[in-house]
Amino acid sequence: MLIIISNGRRYWQFQNRFYWEAEQLSPDEVYALVVTREQRKRQHIDRAQATVAVSAAPRGATVRQAIPDDLKQYIWTRDEGRCQACGSTSELQFDHIIPLKMGGSNNAENLQILCGPCNRSNSAGLTTRRYTGN
Repeated sequence: MLIIISNGRRYWQFQNRFYWEAEQLSPDEVYALVVTREQRKRQHIDRAQATVAVSAAPRGATVRQAIPDDLKQYIWTRDEGRCQACGSTSELQFDHIIPLKMGGSNNAENLQILCGPCNRSNSAGLTTRRYTGN
């Protein structure tokens, strides 16, 4: 709603706030600008709050420690470069027997090699060593 024109400025009221412009905009144009401005402001606030929430979270909950290279080499040698579930030698991945989110660690006793299909099929539970091939 246009309230007053003074010194080339037009003052508008929208949702109990006052805005001014000097470009002779129509009421629909002012409405569109004000609404998009408020939407951007809300998005900016939401992003800021999310950033604060992430930085306030415990570090262990958001940052996953990489498995050291020397430990990977040890696991690879111990598991003979084979999936410990099916014996496959392709698409191999390092797997936590007890997932980190369930209190597992990056210790050698908690790591094994699985192929991608076995690892994906097991993503919701605990794994055990089953492969008994050569």
